[in-house]
Amino acid sequence: MSAGDLFLVPFSLLCGFAVYWEYSAIRYGASWFFVLWGIPFVLAGVYVIAGRFFWEAKRRSATFYGVTEKRVIVKSGVWRPSTGSVNFRTLADLSMTERVNGSGDIVLGPIPPFISWFTGSGWPVMNPSGVLESPDVVEIRSGGCG
Repeated sequence: MSAGDLFLVPFSLLCGFAVYWEYSAIRYGASWFFVLWGIPFVLAGVYVIAGRFFWEAKRRSATFYGVTEKRVIVKSGVWRPSTGSVNFRTLADLSMTERVNGSGDIVLGPIPPFISWFTGSGWPVMNPSGVLESPDVVEIRSGGCG
């Protein structure tokens, strides 16, 4: 569980209201406008409650890291894979966060304010590209190319 999960709890509670809206609109014969109006909110609520965990698992399974003596190479992307790298020589800041269970994240570069609220939340635009999230790094090899 990440700080992003705690941030999204209030939004997941709104899903209950959206489901109640849909139920009421259908049960009491409201116009089709009101029935259709609630559908996007129900879908968003289902994503916030459960779908984001499946998306996060898929995103993490499609992310691979390579660490050499000179740089970190990150290949990621579910539908459109892309590859990027960070050169250690030009790296301004490096930090690590560790959780109670021993896992953690390595952040390459400065940490944007409030980003910890969103990292791991499943919102793709909120996951910074300079974060090496555990448990994705599964094999360490010495030597290699630069």
